[in-house]
Amino acid sequence: MDVPSVFCSGCGICVVVCPREALKLSFSAQGHLRPALNKSLCVDCGLCVRVCPFVDVPGEGEVVVSGFTTGLIGKYVKVGLAWSTDERVRFKSASGGAATSILKYLLEERIVDVVLAPRIWVKRGIVFGRYEVVYDPKEVVNYAGSIYAPVDITKALKEALKKELRIALVGLPCQIRGLRRSFQHLPHLKDNIKLVLGLYCNNTPSSKAAGYAVKTLLKVNPEKVSRLTFRGRGWPGYAVIATDDDRTLKVSFPVFWDSGLGQYFYGESCLVCPDHTAELVDISLADP
Repeated sequence: MDVPSVFCSGCGICVVVCPREALKLSFSAQGHLRPALNKSLCVDCGLCVRVCPFVDVPGEGEVVVSGFTTGLIGKYVKVGLAWSTDERVRFKSASGGAATSILKYLLEERIVDVVLAPRIWVKRGIVFGRYEVVYDPKEVVNYAGSIYAPVDITKALKEALKKELRIALVGLPCQIRGLRRSFQHLPHLKDNIKLVLGLYCNNTPSSKAAGYAVKTLLKVNPEKVSRLTFRGRGWPGYAVIATDDDRTLKVSFPVFWDSGLGQYFYGESCLVCPDHTAELVDISLADP
Protein backbone atom coordinates (compact mmCIF):
# COMPACT_ATOMS: atom_id res chain seq x y z
CA MET A 1 0.00 0.00 0.00
CA ASP A 2 1.42 3.38 -0.97
CA VAL A 3 0.94 6.67 0.88
CA PRO A 4 1.11 9.74 -1.38
CA SER A 5 4.11 11.84 -0.37
CA VAL A 6 1.88 14.92 -0.08
CA PHE A 7 0.38 13.38 3.07
CA CYS A 8 3.66 12.23 4.65
CA SER A 9 5.17 14.32 7.45
CA GLY A 10 8.24 12.13 7.96
CA CYS A 11 7.18 11.29 11.52
CA GLY A 12 8.90 7.90 11.20
CA ILE A 13 6.39 5.79 13.11
CA CYS A 14 5.83 3.55 10.08
CA VAL A 15 9.56 2.78 10.12
CA VAL A 16 9.43 1.92 13.83
CA VAL A 17 6.50 -0.53 13.55
CA CYS A 18 7.41 -2.26 10.27
CA PRO A 19 7.81 -5.95 11.19
CA ARG A 20 10.26 -6.65 8.36
CA GLU A 21 12.34 -3.45 8.60
CA ALA A 22 11.40 -2.71 5.00
CA LEU A 23 11.28 1.04 5.59
CA LYS A 24 13.89 3.63 6.50
CA LEU A 25 13.89 7.43 6.54
CA SER A 26 15.89 9.45 4.05
CA PHE A 27 15.89 13.04 2.86
CA SER A 28 13.86 14.05 -0.17
CA ALA A 29 15.22 16.51 -2.73
CA GLN A 30 13.31 19.25 -0.90
CA GLY A 31 15.00 18.41 2.41
CA HIS A 32 12.14 16.61 4.18
CA LEU A 33 12.41 13.19 5.82
CA ARG A 34 10.44 10.58 3.94
CA PRO A 35 10.25 6.76 4.26
CA ALA A 36 11.96 4.72 1.56
CA LEU A 37 10.64 1.21 0.89
CA ASN A 38 12.70 -1.89 0.18
CA LYS A 39 10.08 -3.82 -1.80
CA SER A 40 12.01 -7.07 -1.50
CA LEU A 41 11.37 -7.08 2.26
CA CYS A 42 7.79 -5.77 2.23
CA VAL A 43 5.03 -8.35 2.88
CA ASP A 44 2.19 -5.84 2.27
CA CYS A 45 0.83 -6.18 5.80
CA GLY A 46 -0.46 -2.61 5.65
CA LEU A 47 0.65 -1.72 9.20
CA CYS A 48 2.59 1.30 7.96
CA VAL A 49 -0.58 2.81 6.49
CA ARG A 50 -2.69 1.98 9.53
CA VAL A 51 -0.41 3.95 11.86
CA CYS A 52 0.08 6.89 9.48
CA PRO A 53 -1.27 10.08 11.09
CA PHE A 54 -2.48 11.40 7.74
CA VAL A 55 -4.34 8.39 6.34
CA ASP A 56 -7.88 7.37 7.24
CA VAL A 57 -8.24 3.60 6.96
CA PRO A 58 -11.85 2.33 6.74
CA GLY A 59 -12.82 0.49 9.90
CA GLU A 60 -9.98 1.95 11.94
CA GLY A 61 -11.05 3.82 15.07
CA GLU A 62 -9.45 7.18 15.86
CA VAL A 63 -8.03 7.85 19.31
CA VAL A 64 -10.67 9.44 21.54
CA VAL A 65 -9.76 12.27 23.89
CA SER A 66 -12.12 13.14 26.72
CA GLY A 67 -12.37 16.54 28.34
CA PHE A 68 -13.18 20.04 27.19
CA THR A 69 -13.02 21.42 23.66
CA THR A 70 -12.36 24.91 22.31
CA GLY A 71 -11.87 26.14 18.78
CA LEU A 72 -8.46 27.54 19.68
CA ILE A 73 -6.66 24.56 21.23
CA GLY A 74 -8.96 21.64 20.52
CA LYS A 75 -9.62 18.97 23.14
CA TYR A 76 -8.05 19.23 26.57
CA VAL A 77 -8.47 18.14 30.19
CA LYS A 78 -6.79 21.01 32.05
CA VAL A 79 -4.78 24.12 31.18
CA GLY A 80 -1.95 25.47 33.34
CA LEU A 81 1.11 27.72 33.34
CA ALA A 82 4.52 26.14 33.98
CA TRP A 83 8.21 26.94 33.84
CA SER A 84 11.42 25.50 35.26
CA THR A 85 12.62 26.75 38.62
CA ASP A 86 16.18 25.96 37.55
CA GLU A 87 17.50 29.20 36.06
CA ARG A 88 20.09 27.37 33.91
CA VAL A 89 17.41 25.17 32.37
CA ARG A 90 15.04 28.10 31.85
CA PHE A 91 17.73 30.24 30.20
CA LYS A 92 18.86 27.48 27.83
CA SER A 93 15.37 26.33 26.86
CA ALA A 94 13.11 27.69 24.14
CA SER A 95 10.13 28.57 26.30
CA GLY A 96 10.49 28.15 30.04
CA GLY A 97 12.07 24.71 30.25
CA ALA A 98 9.01 22.79 31.45
CA ALA A 99 9.64 19.83 29.14
CA THR A 100 13.29 19.58 30.19
CA SER A 101 12.43 19.70 33.89
CA ILE A 102 9.68 17.09 33.59
CA LEU A 103 11.94 14.67 31.73
CA LYS A 104 14.76 15.24 34.21
CA TYR A 105 12.40 14.58 37.13
CA LEU A 106 11.14 11.33 35.58
CA LEU A 107 14.69 10.00 35.40
CA GLU A 108 15.68 11.23 38.85
CA GLU A 109 12.68 9.54 40.45
CA ARG A 110 13.19 6.39 38.35
CA ILE A 111 9.68 6.62 36.99
CA VAL A 112 11.20 5.81 33.60
CA ASP A 113 14.48 4.20 32.57
CA VAL A 114 15.22 6.55 29.68
CA VAL A 115 13.95 9.64 27.95
CA LEU A 116 14.11 10.18 24.20
CA ALA A 117 15.15 13.68 23.22
CA PRO A 118 16.41 15.17 19.97
CA ARG A 119 19.84 16.69 19.36
CA ILE A 120 20.56 19.12 16.51
CA TRP A 121 23.07 18.27 13.77
CA VAL A 122 24.57 20.47 11.08
CA LYS A 123 26.32 18.98 8.06
CA ARG A 124 27.39 21.08 5.05
CA GLY A 125 24.52 23.49 5.42
CA ILE A 126 21.90 20.80 6.07
CA VAL A 127 20.25 21.04 9.50
CA PHE A 128 18.34 18.16 11.08
CA GLY A 129 17.64 16.51 14.40
CA ARG A 130 18.19 13.01 15.66
CA TYR A 131 16.67 11.52 18.80
CA GLU A 132 19.01 9.97 21.35
CA VAL A 133 18.41 7.65 24.30
CA VAL A 134 19.22 9.54 27.50
CA TYR A 135 19.81 7.67 30.76
CA ASP A 136 21.41 10.32 32.95
CA PRO A 137 19.12 13.09 34.32
CA LYS A 138 22.11 15.45 34.37
CA GLU A 139 22.37 15.12 30.60
CA VAL A 140 18.78 16.11 29.85
CA VAL A 141 19.56 19.85 29.94
CA ASN A 142 21.89 19.35 26.96
CA TYR A 143 18.81 18.59 24.86
CA ALA A 144 16.93 21.76 25.82
CA GLY A 145 15.72 24.03 23.03
CA SER A 146 13.70 23.68 19.86
CA ILE A 147 14.75 22.21 16.52
CA TYR A 148 13.05 23.79 13.51
CA ALA A 149 14.08 21.06 11.10
CA PRO A 150 13.20 17.41 10.38
CA VAL A 151 13.93 15.09 13.31
CA ASP A 152 14.47 11.33 13.04
CA ILE A 153 13.08 9.36 15.99
CA THR A 154 13.32 5.89 14.48
CA LYS A 155 16.70 4.58 15.64
CA ALA A 156 16.40 5.76 19.24
CA LEU A 157 12.82 4.58 19.67
CA LYS A 158 13.54 1.17 18.16
CA GLU A 159 16.59 0.80 20.41
CA ALA A 160 14.66 1.64 23.58
CA LEU A 161 11.74 -0.61 22.64
CA LYS A 162 14.03 -3.52 21.82
CA LYS A 163 15.57 -3.28 25.29
CA GLU A 164 12.06 -3.12 26.82
CA LEU A 165 12.92 0.07 28.69
CA ARG A 166 10.36 2.34 30.34
CA ILE A 167 10.30 5.39 28.08
CA ALA A 168 9.28 9.04 28.26
CA LEU A 169 9.57 11.18 25.17
CA VAL A 170 8.78 14.57 23.74
CA GLY A 171 7.43 14.73 20.21
CA LEU A 172 5.47 16.58 17.57
CA PRO A 173 1.72 16.10 17.01
CA CYS A 174 2.16 13.90 13.94
CA GLN A 175 4.65 11.63 15.73
CA ILE A 176 2.31 11.26 18.67
CA ARG A 177 -0.74 10.59 16.49
CA GLY A 178 1.21 7.84 14.75
CA LEU A 179 2.30 6.40 18.10
CA ARG A 180 -1.25 6.39 19.47
CA ARG A 181 -2.47 4.58 16.38
CA SER A 182 0.34 2.03 16.73
CA PHE A 183 -0.86 1.20 20.26
CA GLN A 184 -4.06 -0.18 18.73
CA HIS A 185 -2.10 -2.72 16.70
CA LEU A 186 0.96 -3.30 18.90
CA PRO A 187 -0.32 -3.03 22.50
CA HIS A 188 3.10 -3.85 23.97
CA LEU A 189 4.37 -0.44 22.83
CA LYS A 190 1.96 1.20 25.27
CA ASP A 191 3.49 -0.86 28.10
CA ASN A 192 6.93 0.62 27.40
CA ILE A 193 6.02 4.22 26.63
CA LYS A 194 5.02 5.62 30.01
CA LEU A 195 4.70 9.35 29.35
CA VAL A 196 4.46 11.42 26.20
CA LEU A 197 5.04 15.17 26.08
CA GLY A 198 4.00 17.09 22.98
CA LEU A 199 4.87 20.45 21.48
CA TYR A 200 2.53 22.84 19.74
CA CYS A 201 3.62 22.83 16.11
CA ASN A 202 2.92 25.23 13.26
CA ASN A 203 5.08 23.40 10.73
CA THR A 204 8.41 21.61 10.37
CA PRO A 205 10.73 23.50 8.01
CA SER A 206 12.89 21.40 5.71
CA SER A 207 16.55 20.64 6.43
CA LYS A 208 17.48 23.40 3.97
CA ALA A 209 15.49 26.16 5.69
CA ALA A 210 18.06 27.19 8.30
CA GLY A 211 20.74 27.45 5.64
CA TYR A 212 18.53 29.81 3.70
CA ALA A 213 18.02 31.99 6.78
CA VAL A 214 21.75 32.06 7.53
CA LYS A 215 22.56 33.06 3.96
CA THR A 216 19.76 35.64 3.71
CA LEU A 217 20.18 37.37 7.06
CA LEU A 218 23.86 36.94 7.86
CA LYS A 219 25.37 36.60 4.38
CA VAL A 220 27.16 33.47 5.55
CA ASN A 221 27.74 30.41 3.39
CA PRO A 222 25.57 27.70 5.03
CA GLU A 223 28.26 25.10 4.38
CA LYS A 224 30.57 27.05 6.71
CA VAL A 225 28.21 26.64 9.68
CA SER A 226 29.59 24.23 12.28
CA ARG A 227 26.95 24.62 15.01
CA LEU A 228 23.51 26.17 15.29
CA THR A 229 20.91 26.59 18.00
CA PHE A 230 17.48 28.01 17.20
CA ARG A 231 16.32 29.16 20.63
CA GLY A 232 17.57 29.86 24.14
CA ARG A 233 19.26 32.73 26.00
CA GLY A 234 15.94 33.94 27.33
CA TRP A 235 12.59 34.28 25.59
CA PRO A 236 11.78 34.52 22.74
CA GLY A 237 15.46 33.79 22.38
CA TYR A 238 18.21 33.98 19.83
CA ALA A 239 19.46 31.82 17.02
CA VAL A 240 23.20 31.36 17.55
CA ILE A 241 25.37 30.31 14.63
CA ALA A 242 29.01 29.22 14.88
CA THR A 243 31.16 29.05 11.74
CA ASP A 244 34.26 27.13 10.72
CA ASP A 245 36.38 30.27 11.03
CA ASP A 246 35.51 30.61 14.75
CA ARG A 247 32.89 33.33 14.37
CA THR A 248 29.79 33.27 16.55
CA LEU A 249 26.76 35.15 15.23
CA LYS A 250 23.53 35.87 17.06
CA VAL A 251 20.15 36.95 15.68
CA SER A 252 16.78 37.36 17.38
CA PHE A 253 14.73 34.20 16.89
CA PRO A 254 11.59 36.01 15.64
CA VAL A 255 13.74 37.69 12.97
CA PHE A 256 15.35 34.35 12.10
CA TRP A 257 11.94 32.66 11.83
CA ASP A 258 10.43 35.44 9.72
CA SER A 259 13.32 35.37 7.25
CA GLY A 260 11.50 32.66 5.31
CA LEU A 261 12.64 29.78 7.50
CA GLY A 262 9.14 29.45 8.90
CA GLN A 263 7.27 30.44 5.75
CA TYR A 264 8.99 29.08 2.62
CA PHE A 265 9.91 25.52 3.59
CA TYR A 266 6.65 23.83 4.58
CA GLY A 267 6.09 20.16 4.06
CA GLU A 268 2.77 19.74 2.28
CA SER A 269 1.38 17.62 5.12
CA CYS A 270 1.77 20.54 7.53
CA LEU A 271 -0.73 22.51 5.45
CA VAL A 272 -3.41 19.87 6.06
CA CYS A 273 -2.44 18.85 9.60
CA PRO A 274 -5.54 18.43 11.82
CA ASP A 275 -3.66 18.73 15.11
CA HIS A 276 -1.30 21.63 15.77
CA THR A 277 -1.74 21.48 19.55
CA ALA A 278 -0.75 17.85 20.18
CA GLU A 279 -4.12 16.81 21.56
CA LEU A 280 -3.15 13.15 21.98
CA VAL A 281 -0.25 13.56 24.41
CA ASP A 282 -0.23 13.34 28.18
CA ILE A 283 1.01 16.92 28.51
CA SER A 284 1.06 19.38 25.62
CA LEU A 285 3.40 22.37 25.80
CA ALA A 286 2.83 25.68 24.06
CA ASP A 287 4.98 28.75 23.45
CA PRO A 288 3.74 32.12 24.77
